[in-house]
Amino acid sequence: MQRGNPHISFWETAFELFVQDQFRPRPNVSPSVGLRYDRQNYIHEKNNFAPRVALAFSPDSRRKTVIRAGAGTFYERSGNGPVADLLRFDGAHLLPVILSEPTYPDPLGSGPLPAYPISRTVFATNLRSPYLLQYSVGLERQMRKSLVATASYTGVTGIKLFRSRDANAPLPPLYLGPPGVLRTVESASRMQSHALDVSLRGSITEELNCTVQYTFGSIYTNTEGIGWFPADSYDPVGEWARANSDVRRRLRTLATYKAGDLFELGAILSLSSGLPYTVTTGRDGNGDGRLADRPAGLPRNTRQGFGLANLDLRLSREFKLNRASKDEGPAINAGIEVFNIFNRVNYTTVIGNLSSRLCGEPCFSSRPPSATARGALILGGTMNVLWRRLMCVDSSR
Repeated sequence: MQRGNPHISFWETAFELFVQDQFRPRPNVSPSVGLRYDRQNYIHEKNNFAPRVALAFSPDSRRKTVIRAGAGTFYERSGNGPVADLLRFDGAHLLPVILSEPTYPDPLGSGPLPAYPISRTVFATNLRSPYLLQYSVGLERQMRKSLVATASYTGVTGIKLFRSRDANAPLPPLYLGPPGVLRTVESASRMQSHALDVSLRGSITEELNCTVQYTFGSIYTNTEGIGWFPADSYDPVGEWARANSDVRRRLRTLATYKAGDLFELGAILSLSSGLPYTVTTGRDGNGDGRLADRPAGLPRNTRQGFGLANLDLRLSREFKLNRASKDEGPAINAGIEVFNIFNRVNYTTVIGNLSSRLCGEPCFSSRPPSATARGALILGGTMNVLWRRLMCVDSSR
């Protein structure tokens, strides 16, 4: 529970400067170099220079094959949320306390809070801006006039990434004492990502145009952002595992088939493997005021969630208002769209709390049907097939 005045007012300022030069020493070689500088007022790191370089090279005279490579450094900003927490939870404005065994009604009534440690938020003295080192290499090949195939690898290394840690957590092995949280925002985590991407885009036939993209990758990290706490604040190194956003396989297909002046049929197919999730005990065994404890010997994100499968269709026809003109002039496009045509429930997360009778079951929420932006005027209705079970509402439970 918390008391006090939550009102604060502050300025967040950021300075960014970027210069880039691209030149062509030979007709088939095009390098480019750039340099960026970032600075924000609440993080006093000044040496935020981020160079990057890229190269495009065509080994054949007809330039149907292009090799691309590049590397660069990219700094991240904290955002205004942590700055607001720093000023609001300073021990004077908003006074939160954690009650390990609360009673009802209000156990403190309207009295003061001297017997309870006040939770505060501070920035580590050596806090600096995190940065990403990104590198990639790819091959692009023109199969025919309007059909291009590409294959590329992208790697990302995150250095000095943000995380939060409770510097006042109860000490093991007894974990005694009231949990007054001293949230310390640190730049001490890391991340490693690898992705292999293969795609084919262009016209298969005169009537059929499509883009097919398949991505295989992995993301490992020991943080999930600036507001994330490790399960054990005294052993944050043990948090290295699959990231919450680690989707191993993705397939996305966009296709349009135009049957002359009769109609145009479009389809978007999205397939992906599931996200990982963490099994927790649902109890606060270490007395830090958070229900994020895991069973002994079980790392985070060791379980696999449900995958995604979604198919959207669109059927349309263009009606020209000026029949004398075949290619130009005003026109009206009438169509109908159906999202998630097979009405498959694509769950967002899975319940990993061992104290819940629903442990291992999907959470009662689902991803919405996809909707892509259309540049044409749609006359008619949009059929959005959403049943009660799509919204994860099961009356039997």
